Amino acid sequence: MQAARGFTLLELLVAVAIFALLGVGSYRLLASTISVRDTAKAHDAALIQLQRSFIVMNRDLSQAVARPIRDQYGDAVA
Repeated sequence: MQAARGFTLLELLVAVAIFALLGVGSYRLLASTISVRDTAKAHDAALIQLQRSFIVMNRDLSQAVARPIRDQYGDAVA
């Protein structure tokens, strides 16, 4: 009589459990990666907006001209 070949039910259950744990771990890793990506995109957008505001302020301030202070009659004060 030949010995039966193949896997036992217990071996199959252990293999399925291991694959399920790997699947859950992969899903959590993917979800975490997507969350970090979304957060990074939001921070990147805020940084771009801040940089643009600094550029506009720099352009405005570079065009400022020193003018004398005048009184109510239009005469230069000191």
